[in-house]
Amino acid sequence: MASIWFAWSTRKSSPTEARAALPPSFLWQCLRRPVPGSFAIPCLKGMPGEPPVPLFVCHANCCRSVMADYLYRHLTGTAAHSAGVEVGEQINDRAAAMLSCWGVDARGHRPRRLDRALCDEAGVILAMGPLYLARLLLRFGRDLASKSYLFADPFVVPPGFEEQAFLVYDPSFDMRAPEELVREFEWFRRRVTEVNGALVSGRPAMVPASRYLDRLDALALD
Repeated sequence: MASIWFAWSTRKSSPTEARAALPPSFLWQCLRRPVPGSFAIPCLKGMPGEPPVPLFVCHANCCRSVMADYLYRHLTGTAAHSAGVEVGEQINDRAAAMLSCWGVDARGHRPRRLDRALCDEAGVILAMGPLYLARLLLRFGRDLASKSYLFADPFVVPPGFEEQAFLVYDPSFDMRAPEELVREFEWFRRRVTEVNGALVSGRPAMVPASRYLDRLDALALD
């Protein structure tokens, strides 16, 4: 089953190579002082000189947000968090098997329910679908919109949310072999590195939910 959101998401290249030659001091200045026309990425409260720490959000913190969380830490060597708008009992076996294919052991993960304190602690919030983002803002405050994004493609203004656009496919009950799912989710792994590149260098600029709040409000009221 192909991911429906994919038609909306065309960004494939990682900015890692582009920023490799830039000194850390320059990268941090770019992060703190946005170029006109782009959007500043709010910084995590903590040590200066470090990029914001992402918080990945899905339905129950058993699959998609867990994969993004553990992949981010594995690929970047930096901190990340995850939570669900609801909470499950344990990591889904599909997610654990897929992460194992990527060389990551997440069997000890314990699902966590999203709350305002966790949102405040995060430098940026990346939701696995528009409805999760709409619920997050409704429950915990619209002021979080300036640092909240859609993981499926955080670099564009969504033209709409029809037919589950920008919803990341949930492989929790997909009985295909983990190796096949990992091949299909190569875009997911690549997106994690792109998000890290944007948080470190400020490029490419990510588009916050504050740019399309009216569309999210309509989802939250349905």
